[in-house]
Amino acid sequence: MRFVAREGRKSDFEAWFTMECQCFQRGKEWKANAEREWFTFFEQGVMLSLVIEERQSGKTAPMRAFAGGVFVTDAFSQWLRQGQPPYILTHATLPTVNNRLPLLNETEIAKGNASDGLNFMLTHWTWAEPILSPVAAQDIRILLEQEFFRINRGYQLKEMLAEGFGKDHRKRSERAGFRCINDYQTYYLNHPPAPAPLHYPYLMALTRKEAREQDGCALLRSFSYTPPRLGFSKEEQLVLREALNNRSDRDIAALCNCSEATIRNRWLSIYDTVEFLAPELLLERGKEGKRGKESRSVVLQYVDAHREETRPYAPSKKLHPNSL
Repeated sequence: MRFVAREGRKSDFEAWFTMECQCFQRGKEWKANAEREWFTFFEQGVMLSLVIEERQSGKTAPMRAFAGGVFVTDAFSQWLRQGQPPYILTHATLPTVNNRLPLLNETEIAKGNASDGLNFMLTHWTWAEPILSPVAAQDIRILLEQEFFRINRGYQLKEMLAEGFGKDHRKRSERAGFRCINDYQTYYLNHPPAPAPLHYPYLMALTRKEAREQDGCALLRSFSYTPPRLGFSKEEQLVLREALNNRSDRDIAALCNCSEATIRNRWLSIYDTVEFLAPELLLERGKEGKRGKESRSVVLQYVDAHREETRPYAPSKKLHPNSL
């Protein structure tokens, strides 16, 4: 059985819901709430997500795992820590007192990356364990952890938040470094559910400081961060991100609604930036001084290892390149 990973899309909802129904009992009301949350996260915030699919010859690849998360405001994080009711995904899709959602947009994420960091809230973390063999389920869980870390690299995190369900999930979360900050006991004493849920929720959190203080914290690498060195433009970052996803210049041009010549010019601008700020990366040129495939490969290899170069970043004061 072969599994492959890719970044998630808004259009993955029905495939994700099908997987959920195969593993758990889900009703129409649950689907309506889940759909509202899903589309709100993708449309209003910057949703980081991952899909793991099972490759089957000649058949549509069924989804076997999905992970996702959004960046939330400091005020929302503090509000959750004050012992609020459960189901934080619902809270995150409702306007706050200033009539805005507590989700950060790209501009706010850029400022957070350049200052004290971001609050990252896990929204989805599920795999089709009930319908897989033990070996396949273990393989998917390992791949899910590895790939989700990969697509989230390059953001300066100061806190991770997650709501979980069930004792097994809680044990795994605590082994990874999370600690429970609200088990909702007080809430359920005053609001006993009827019927009682199979698994009660709990709120987990892990700060950058806590991860650094723990011996062998499995999530410590999620808090590792280095500011970008090259300062690519948004358009250049998009080209690099899509190239890392194995998209051709033609595909990227179609995505950007521009010509292939425009994409090639963006590559030239990328090379100029690298040659000015990191000349050691491009020591060789093709004939007549033209950059070739080798230069592109070298740049992509560097950017893949330094994902902060493709993330939003907006320092309060920008240095002129000549002052570096």
